Amino acid sequence: MYDHREADRIPIIDDPWADTLRRWQREGMPADVDWCDYFDIDKVGVINIDIPPRYPEVTLEETDRYAIRTSPWGVTMKHFKEEDSTPEFLDYKITTPEAWEEAKKRMTLTDDRIPWDSLRQNYGKWRAEGRWIRGVFWFGFDVAHSWMMGTENMLVAMIEEPEFVQDIFDTYLSHTSAVKWAHDHGAYAQLHSCGDVMTLLPDIVATGVDALNPLEVKAGMDVFDIKHRYGDRLTLRGGINAVKWNDADAILAEIDEKVPVLKQNGGFIFSSDHSIPNSVSLDNMKRIVAEVNWQAAAARGAPPGKPAIALCRREGSPAARDGGVHRLGLQPAGLLHTSAARRGQLRRAARPRGLPLGIRKVRPSGRGR
Repeated sequence: MYDHREADRIPIIDDPWADTLRRWQREGMPADVDWCDYFDIDKVGVINIDIPPRYPEVTLEETDRYAIRTSPWGVTMKHFKEEDSTPEFLDYKITTPEAWEEAKKRMTLTDDRIPWDSLRQNYGKWRAEGRWIRGVFWFGFDVAHSWMMGTENMLVAMIEEPEFVQDIFDTYLSHTSAVKWAHDHGAYAQLHSCGDVMTLLPDIVATGVDALNPLEVKAGMDVFDIKHRYGDRLTLRGGINAVKWNDADAILAEIDEKVPVLKQNGGFIFSSDHSIPNSVSLDNMKRIVAEVNWQAAAARGAPPGKPAIALCRREGSPAARDGGVHRLGLQPAGLLHTSAARRGQLRRAARPRGLPLGIRKVRPSGRGR
């Protein structure tokens, strides 16, 4: 994917909400089965790096409906107990240069900020399973405004005290230095940047970042334009409107429109344009995975009319060994059986218009997946 060469399948990586998983379990997914194994999609080993000032986490108040707690970032939040609710941010400790200087004293580079015990336990297993391995840490505007200072405080400071804000960004890490560190250590750099960043794309690409996520269509991101302008340099993960995932007809039409274009010459990882909400049923998720797999198989010349979900099983996977189709609760006829004529119409509608098909030079060996 990162080398921008035609692939034998389309990777599928996503993040369902906690209540989405509970819904799928109510609708038939076994509770003791990893959801990625159930759908036979790509699995990711995640390494979370601890970067906040490590202020004490204290529960200040708790009721049947909510709990008010302080965070390691020094923020006081009201956490509602309804499933998948968004916390209310009540107060911020770091709002002045003086408070920031105090916070920096707590941000020491100690060895325990890296989860070594978890890595010793899991890293070898992740590699043996062929997982993607993702190191996660936040920096820049995203973490500063959302988890540390608050959006209003940050925007005011950017105008009135720009040196204060610049020091925050420099302390956490700049995009360019993060990308350089990743490349120097044989890794790829993927930027998660919510919202509409179309006007920022030239600057984002100039940092040398290898991939962009989540490409929020609902915020205004144009994935066709991004593929056209940067598809030979930037791997795209996302760009499939999560608002439509609860409507089978709408989301399958979007997949058929976008995936044939986005998958050309690799450089595309199928994902929602942020995460999978709890409005998505188990049946719809099966249809979505089936359609993506059918698109990959169709590109390889697989015969039409086969059960879509059975076409792209990775060799040796659990689903491949026990038939795949029945494992996911599908009948052999398939949940999705688009006619050959309809598939032809969809492919013609999705045919790229002047899309450059340049292939990026293969990176040196050792860069990882």
